[in-house]
Amino acid sequence: MTLPDGSVKPVQLGSDYRLKRIYETNINQAYHKARRHDGDYDIYPYAMWVSRGDNRVRPSHQSLNGQIFRRDDPYYQSIRPRCAYGCRCDEILLTAEQAAQYGALDGYTIYDDISQYVTTESVIVQGTYGAYTAPVNVMRLPNMPVYRTDAGWVHTGDALPMQPMLDKAGQVPALLGANSMQAVLGRASVLSRFNDDVKTWVDSVDPTRPKGEFRHVGVVRPEFVQKLAFDKGLALENAVITLHDRITLQHLDRAHKRHDPSWVANIVQHLNAPHSLYWDNNKQSPVLVFDVALDKYKLIVHLNERIKGRDVIDAKQNFVGNVIRTITVDTANNLNNGNNYTKLLDTVLND
Repeated sequence: MTLPDGSVKPVQLGSDYRLKRIYETNINQAYHKARRHDGDYDIYPYAMWVSRGDNRVRPSHQSLNGQIFRRDDPYYQSIRPRCAYGCRCDEILLTAEQAAQYGALDGYTIYDDISQYVTTESVIVQGTYGAYTAPVNVMRLPNMPVYRTDAGWVHTGDALPMQPMLDKAGQVPALLGANSMQAVLGRASVLSRFNDDVKTWVDSVDPTRPKGEFRHVGVVRPEFVQKLAFDKGLALENAVITLHDRITLQHLDRAHKRHDPSWVANIVQHLNAPHSLYWDNNKQSPVLVFDVALDKYKLIVHLNERIKGRDVIDAKQNFVGNVIRTITVDTANNLNNGNNYTKLLDTVLND
């Protein structure tokens, strides 16, 4: 450290035990993260929690041994191993058939949705430079000890880590990311909470004074990704759709568009509702079209665009993605009668 007189003095930031624990945890986490499989939810939709079973395991961790969770449940994502210092718990990936076989045995329970059991709480932590408040995710399963992540192990103060999940979806091929997130957003409880989170952010933005912030709001549907690639030769870098306070919200405000502002605030719900993919024959670009009362909303998304801004935890990001640029109001007659647009595909709904 640098002393007031300008000289430098070597110091040890913590006890030998603390430094060793931090080092071991970092090595442990790096190894564990490299071995983690994300995105193959269609093959292995479930994960079984596995603890070490020795006298070093915390009781709340040991009690989860053998419990089976849906891997695409964001609430499980927020508490999955390993979210604590010194934690050595792991997970075994299971097919649906394997999960059913284990679930029929004593001591194994399958949880398809743990949203009602997971909350986020704030705790006061005594740090080197004084006390501070940190979020922890807490899971209260029936008739089991309360499980808590360690303070500082929550990516955001939200028990629903959709933004980090969409960050990951933006780092894999478009079709894989689209399929993975479509499975997650197909859960009503997740979709509703995610929409509320984005709506709260949109409502807080002053479009006349943007801060360079953004939120991921969904993905281009898998069938649209394939249609653009096969019919138009347009390969997406990834499938993630982003809403930006400057690129999107400020532009909409300045252009005095005739759309309903609340429609934009609920964009997450709309992207996961039926809509259509059109092709703008003049601009040679895709358009997402939504039915809104007697009108049609044309959502213009700039694909494979370089996006810069601050994310949900105020960290700077610079990435290639798909950013919503603007919305125009049109009629079905203008869209379907004429040479300006070609309809490529409607949303394919799963049974």
